[in-house]
Amino acid sequence: MPVRAEVRERVRALLPGQEPRYVLEGSVVMAGGVPVVGTASVLVVVTAEQVVLLSCSRWRRGRPTGVLQRLPRATRLGPVEVQTGCWIRVGDWQLEVDDLDVPVVAAADAELDGLQPDDPGPAGA
Repeated sequence: MPVRAEVRERVRALLPGQEPRYVLEGSVVMAGGVPVVGTASVLVVVTAEQVVLLSCSRWRRGRPTGVLQRLPRATRLGPVEVQTGCWIRVGDWQLEVDDLDVPVVAAADAELDGLQPDDPGPAGA
């Protein structure tokens, strides 16, 4: 789903000096190989330097509250696994993402291959 402008501003405040290139919302399904009960929301942020997982407020998805994990930019978000929804693995986290974010995942990974991906639309950079 497209991430609103105010969410991007909150992301920038948590990541000073870094410009978010791609931002997508996800729901944690597994953390460190352990299933997560309930709904834990995160934002996956791709910058030129790294991939960052931000925890979100329990009551509001678009309110990042802190950094869960920082990974090198060489980290791939895909492939997207399609089961009963769309799933990606980022570091030790398995996340469910909206099917509208699949082009964002593809664009972020295409950059790692030295390609100039098409603009994924409002959910991307």
